[in-house]
Amino acid sequence: IWHVELQGTMDPQIMQGILSDFSRLKEQEVVRSCLRFFRDRGYSDAYNALERQVGTPLEMPILTQIYEALVESRDYDRAECLLFEAENKGVFADCVSKVPYVAEWEPADLYASADPPARGGHQMCIDNEDRLVYLYGGWDGSRNLDDFWVYSVDHARWTCISTNTRDEGGPGPRSCHSMCFDSVYKCVYIMGKYVEREYRGNTGLENDLYCYDTRREEWIVLSENTEIQNGPKLLFNSQMVFDPRHCCLYVYGGKVVLPDSNDSTIVYSGLYRYDLRKHRWTRLKPDFHMLEQEQHVRGRYFHSMTIDPDLQRLYILSSRRDVSTPGDLFIYDIASNTFYEKMADLSAVSPSKQPITQQHYLAEKQRLNPIYSAVQSQLPSLPPSTNDHHPHH
Repeated sequence: IWHVELQGTMDPQIMQGILSDFSRLKEQEVVRSCLRFFRDRGYSDAYNALERQVGTPLEMPILTQIYEALVESRDYDRAECLLFEAENKGVFADCVSKVPYVAEWEPADLYASADPPARGGHQMCIDNEDRLVYLYGGWDGSRNLDDFWVYSVDHARWTCISTNTRDEGGPGPRSCHSMCFDSVYKCVYIMGKYVEREYRGNTGLENDLYCYDTRREEWIVLSENTEIQNGPKLLFNSQMVFDPRHCCLYVYGGKVVLPDSNDSTIVYSGLYRYDLRKHRWTRLKPDFHMLEQEQHVRGRYFHSMTIDPDLQRLYILSSRRDVSTPGDLFIYDIASNTFYEKMADLSAVSPSKQPITQQHYLAEKQRLNPIYSAVQSQLPSLPPSTNDHHPHH
């Protein structure tokens, strides 16, 4: 910004009304300050006399009722009812909107249900309307899994949908894949996986896309290889979200699985859109090599991504690239196909220099202000060992 210009007017016909309103506002604030002082000190006669004379209320009537019930009458049951009433009327909305989000965790009570075995590198998604959480795949320390589970939030119960999805036409064993839920057609989409280095030479590296219809309880193969349809190559640790407004999927980031068993070449996946109605892929941002000149938006994996379907924006939070943690926050505007940097270094707000893991929260009433919370890791940051056989480790 190299130039700022301020324009205004001193026309008395325009300014007279503004100045009168401002003077009246200052007078009302002085009266409110006096009323508050008289009430706090117990000068009830002075308080009542001034309120009757000026006709300026100190506050909203319900706040006065709360003060009388809480301070004067000490009727705490009535005060509590009045507080809930005020909250329902939106009295505290402005104050609540300024309070930072804080995660509060509590263990889920499970009632006589078989739990999924321990795993890492799995994926979960939620059906907000029916309050169901779906879990697929993962790595149990020795092999990839292809079991499919659903957790009922209302009944606090796990149910195994399938112990072997491959036999039922599903994706088969995998970990570090992408998964999201279609809130319009009630479907679960799964794409991508990690292929260990020693198996890449004799294993096909096709990037398949599967759909599980929760109503019909059946698997559908949307694509056996998205790459030949102008979609992403086989990738892992990417993020995928569903846009209910236009019924499409957005896939961003992650590492491309290449035939090179030594991982000497690293390619980060770009941004892709899949139209579920037309069954058509569109590449919005290309893949790029790690050694290419630094771009505006760095390649990433282990990031978080969410969508605001009303504003048509993607929020991409933090990432991991090799042994560094950029910790940035980007907004992608779908209409203009443009990335905007919201914050360059989220770790700067943390007093600790330890690595942090960010979880994204999008405030429903403050869509222009995505909020995050940083959870400090208990482990030191170490570079990956060449002997590691799985990215989850």
